[in-house]
Amino acid sequence: MTIWLLTVEVTPYVSREQDFINWYTNIHLGDVLECPGFINGRLQMAKEFRDGRGKLLASYEIQSDDIDQTMAIRREMREEEKRRGRYGNILDYFSHNWRDVLWRQIVRKVADKEHGLGMGKWVNLVETNCVDPSREQEFNDWYTNIHLPDVLETPGFMAATRYEMKEFRDGRGKYLTVYEIETGDIDKTMEIRREKRKKEWEQGRQSNLWASVWRDVLWRVIVERSISK
Repeated sequence: MTIWLLTVEVTPYVSREQDFINWYTNIHLGDVLECPGFINGRLQMAKEFRDGRGKLLASYEIQSDDIDQTMAIRREMREEEKRRGRYGNILDYFSHNWRDVLWRQIVRKVADKEHGLGMGKWVNLVETNCVDPSREQEFNDWYTNIHLPDVLETPGFMAATRYEMKEFRDGRGKYLTVYEIETGDIDKTMEIRREKRKKEWEQGRQSNLWASVWRDVLWRVIVERSISK
């Protein structure tokens, strides 16, 4: 079964931000997870404003061998939810920055370390392109077999998942890496990661085959829910 990631970014109007979060947490997330194939949902808040990105990121893990059919079902369910009043006037609370961006999972690696109980959960999103299409396989091999293990040695970095975009979206990368982080001090954690990144360059463990479209876009996890299907 192919694993997909669906991402949606929105910016709530300031006076309605908490209303949006409450609606998403108590109504919308449960509705979305009723869709066949949707197994996990998260709502995350951007640490800092990034022009072109939303303030809130909703991401959904999907298991499907026919993602087009799965998304068609989800769109039908969305319209039915509106007819049933499950949206209310929530559409007046926010604007979309990015909607229904789909990514196919390539690889997932989990660090061999204990979870930081009671620490904040974050995700770091990095979007990249290969600068030389003729060496794309080399780029992917380096990223999966060298770079991800190096990053996961960083304290607090618990897991890393790489994706390839289903369809090109202008302003986005072809590849997305989602790093799951547990830390009580995200600024310190990222400082350690940047120092480690410098050493990896010095050791020849970095690559000049990639260019970042978006780098180190940090989001704090607000709510997460998983189900078994």
